[in-house]
Amino acid sequence: MPASELRELKRLIKQTAQRYATQDLSDSIEGLIYDFEQIAVRYSFKEMCDTLRALRIAPGQKFFPRPDEVTEAIERARERAATIAAEKRAKSQIDEWEQSFWQWVDDRMSEPANAGKSEQEFLDSVKTPGYTGRKARPEALQAWRKCST
Repeated sequence: MPASELRELKRLIKQTAQRYATQDLSDSIEGLIYDFEQIAVRYSFKEMCDTLRALRIAPGQKFFPRPDEVTEAIERARERAATIAAEKRAKSQIDEWEQSFWQWVDDRMSEPANAGKSEQEFLDSVKTPGYTGRKARPEALQAWRKCST
C-alpha cells in the first residue's frame, strides 16, 4: 500500500476511534490498521474507506466497526451492484429482442402476401415459437383502422 494511503488509513481509523470514546482501542489500533490495510489490498482503498465512513454513521452502530463488518458491507455492496448490473443487462437484452421482433413484424407486414392484413391479423397467423400469442402495437391498430375506413 502506498505511504499516502497508509497515512490516510491511520488518520481515518484514529478519527473513527474518537467517535467511540467509551471504547478503549489504544491497544488494538495497530492490529486494526493492519486488518484494514489487508481489506484495502483485497478490495480497494476507496471501497474500504467509503465503507468504514458509512458504518461509523450508520444507525445503531454503537461500537467501532470491526474489520469483518467492513468486509461484509463491501461484499453486500458488490452483490447489490452485480444484481443491478445483471438486471440492466437482462432489460437491455429484452429491449433488443423486442426491437428485433417488431422489426421482423414490420419486414413481414411489408411483404405482398400480407398486404391488407392488420398487424393483429398477421400476429395471429404467426406460428414461430416465441413469437406466438402477441398483441398488435396500439399505434399499429389505430393506423390500420384509419387506413381501412
